[in-house]
Amino acid sequence: MRSIRLIAVVLAVLVGLASCSRDPSVVKKRYLESGNKYFDKGRYKEASIQYRNALKRDQKYGPAYYKLAMVSLKTGDVNGAVSALRRAVELLHDDQPDHWDAAVRLSELYLAFGKGEKTFLDDVEKYATELLKRDANSYDGHRLIGDLKFTKASEAFKDKHPDEGEAFLKEATAEYRRADSIKPGQQGVLMQLARALAADGDYTGAEALYRSVIAQDKTYQYAYTELYRMLLVFQKKPAEAEQVLKLAIANNPKQFGYLPVLARHYGALGRRDDMVAVLNEIKSHAKEYAQAYLTVGDFYFVMGDGDSAIKEYREGIAKDSKQKATYQKHVIEVLMLQGKRSEAAEINSEILKDNPNDNDARGLSATFLLDKGDIAKALAELQAVVTRAPQNPVSHFNLGRAHYARGEIEQARQQFLKAIELKPDYILPRIDLARLQVAHGEFDAALKTSEQILNIDKNNGAAALIQSAALMGMKKFGESRAMLEGRSEEHT
Repeated sequence: MRSIRLIAVVLAVLVGLASCSRDPSVVKKRYLESGNKYFDKGRYKEASIQYRNALKRDQKYGPAYYKLAMVSLKTGDVNGAVSALRRAVELLHDDQPDHWDAAVRLSELYLAFGKGEKTFLDDVEKYATELLKRDANSYDGHRLIGDLKFTKASEAFKDKHPDEGEAFLKEATAEYRRADSIKPGQQGVLMQLARALAADGDYTGAEALYRSVIAQDKTYQYAYTELYRMLLVFQKKPAEAEQVLKLAIANNPKQFGYLPVLARHYGALGRRDDMVAVLNEIKSHAKEYAQAYLTVGDFYFVMGDGDSAIKEYREGIAKDSKQKATYQKHVIEVLMLQGKRSEAAEINSEILKDNPNDNDARGLSATFLLDKGDIAKALAELQAVVTRAPQNPVSHFNLGRAHYARGEIEQARQQFLKAIELKPDYILPRIDLARLQVAHGEFDAALKTSEQILNIDKNNGAAALIQSAALMGMKKFGESRAMLEGRSEEHT
């Protein structure tokens, strides 16, 4: 009998364990705990899987949404973070710290990426107000209200409502000061307060704050660059601005990004000898800074001195043959801009000789074929290039050109649009898209596309001509003529 009772007890325990293992509330917590272990080890992919497993057991499990949001923030997935944080705020009870942390983080994302959308700003105000209702001395509540007012001030100034902008700035400044009094010396609040003071014309107060941030953290780049810009652009103090850059270089001897800024500073002031000395200093660090010659070459390229840029790139090849192809591609870019296509083609052939599978070189080779009229071969090659590198906007643009040359209008349109999606400030696909639209009677669309181009580059002559053609197509002859005459006057 005792053995029978013992068996019954064991069976009961086993049944209990089995039922627990199937209990959704138990299972979801196990997945959450497992995800947390992965998260703590920095294994975010595995953590995400476990949190999602928890949500499969309970789609209203707030803690899993919160942790999933933390994974998205760690991996740079802004959209995923926003979605998960919204659910966390909805589902976590307001007596839980994670509820308020989720609300704060969501507000920060809305302010950073919401582009001033009223719905997002209203949510930020709601969360910040709730924080202050719970605790009048909430540091996060005051700094978020400060950020909200600062955003509204920026929008007001942009919309040419200066009085409204000034009022918002004053409110932002007061909130930042309150936040700083609650938790003194926080870098984020000090930087925002400095920006607010600078925007309000209190340059002395802003400078003191920027310098206090630098004193706390000598590596913080934005404090140097914003102080430099304020002194140079708004206060017209180039000598003091120069000293800020020199301080940044002295405090960060291994951060070589400040040197090109100093070289540009000297170039803008016409101090060429000082500029060249700084560029030579960059090259003197070539052993510890692999991008030294590229940086100097790019500097000359941006300055419009293509010959000097090519000289630096070629010197880079001699110093570092491992980066030969990279330097060659930069040389090609300069030559193409100079209209020396045959020289560019020769160098591109050298790259392909060394590496027949170089995707960039194959793409450029295909564009040369396209220019020669070998459309079929160019199209096949460009399609292969795009397949290998689907995120390359230049390849999509050239594939669109090939389709258009074949009369494949919709395929060309899709490739131009893809190139624009990948690189919104890439003007060439916008120009060809606008030309396509005019050629096919899509005058409203062409007008819109040309306006977008002029928003990026207000002096773009091709866009102006397309805009004029679109207006003519819409039979707005007077507007077309007035627009061209206006541009003609601008250039006389």
